[in-house]
Amino acid sequence: MKKSLRTRLFCLFIALGILVALSVGLLMYYRYIGYIRSAYRQTLTQVVTLIEKQYPAMSSPAQIMAEGLARSDSYFKLNAEMNVLAESFGLAFVYLIINDNGVYRFILDSSATPEMFDGLEPEEYFLPYDTTADMREAERTKSVYVSSKPFTDEYGTFVSALFPLFRDGRIQGFIGADYEVSFINKLEWNARLALLASLFAAALLSALMAAAVSTSLIKPVRQAIGALETIAGGNLTVPVTAAGNDEIGNMTRLLGTMQEQISVLIREIRDKADRLSSVGKELTVTVEQSAIAMRRIKDGADGMREKALRQTESAVQTNAAMSRIINNIDNLNSNIEGQADSVSQSSAAVEQMTANIASVTRSLVENERNINSLAAASEKGHSALRQVSAAIQNVVTESERLLEINKVI
Repeated sequence: MKKSLRTRLFCLFIALGILVALSVGLLMYYRYIGYIRSAYRQTLTQVVTLIEKQYPAMSSPAQIMAEGLARSDSYFKLNAEMNVLAESFGLAFVYLIINDNGVYRFILDSSATPEMFDGLEPEEYFLPYDTTADMREAERTKSVYVSSKPFTDEYGTFVSALFPLFRDGRIQGFIGADYEVSFINKLEWNARLALLASLFAAALLSALMAAAVSTSLIKPVRQAIGALETIAGGNLTVPVTAAGNDEIGNMTRLLGTMQEQISVLIREIRDKADRLSSVGKELTVTVEQSAIAMRRIKDGADGMREKALRQTESAVQTNAAMSRIINNIDNLNSNIEGQADSVSQSSAAVEQMTANIASVTRSLVENERNINSLAAASEKGHSALRQVSAAIQNVVTESERLLEINKVI
């Protein structure tokens, strides 16, 4: 399915708005969560470090365990001070774990009271405690270790900090502090809801902005498209109006200029076509007149050629007659020589006749030469007439071609 430019711009703005909102929202969310986690991790670290420094007795867990078994006042006083410290820093518990010959036991708890020991045997005061991964990590690093993930038990969801206590390179126990983080989960959930709400608001604002921007961009584009369709339809009289000084406005103004130039060009082409049509008509008349004249010349040339042919035939016939006369004269000379003896008595007359005949013969020979020259001249004239006739025929052919070209024009 083909999408319009407005739909593409609309989707683009919405996608950009959601992308920006998502990027900023995720950045703020992770910063917010990171700040919360950093805050309670820092608080836990500071509390267990402060206890280790301010309460040197905590470094001797065996002595505290003995005081606890004896239910001494110093034990419960220390326990009460840990409770006040936990409440001051918003902690759930502050406690002390002892390594009792490889068995870990809780020997101090800020939430404990003297009444909790009533009815219990001493060996029930401090029950064994399973070793955890956090305890092993704190023992390995020999520094304060804050659990990376919260843990949940029957008392709630907590994050713990453990301060390892060493003496002579041997682990004596841990100072521990628990921070109740169930409310942090609520803060994280609220932050997620806020992120989703911001994404929805960003999508809504992006949609409104996309609608406004796409409308402002598409309207002049549609006007330009309408003008192009009008020009494509051959109507160059509708004016093209440009609004704005942006790129689309400049494009519309250039479109109007192009329309005016096309109109001027079409008018010039029509004027030139009209002039060419009039010239073609004049050329047609001239060519027709030339063709008529050429036909007349051809007819005259054909007549001259026929006359030349007739003259040539007459000259040939005259030449043949002269040849026969010469033959007859030759025969007559033979007869005259044969009869010379018989007419010797009239030799003077015959000599006179012979002289006359010789004169006539010379005249005839001269006439024969003239006739032969006339025949040769006639033959040359006949060839020249044929060339003239061929040239006239070529002129007539070219004239007819010019007539056809003129008709095509």
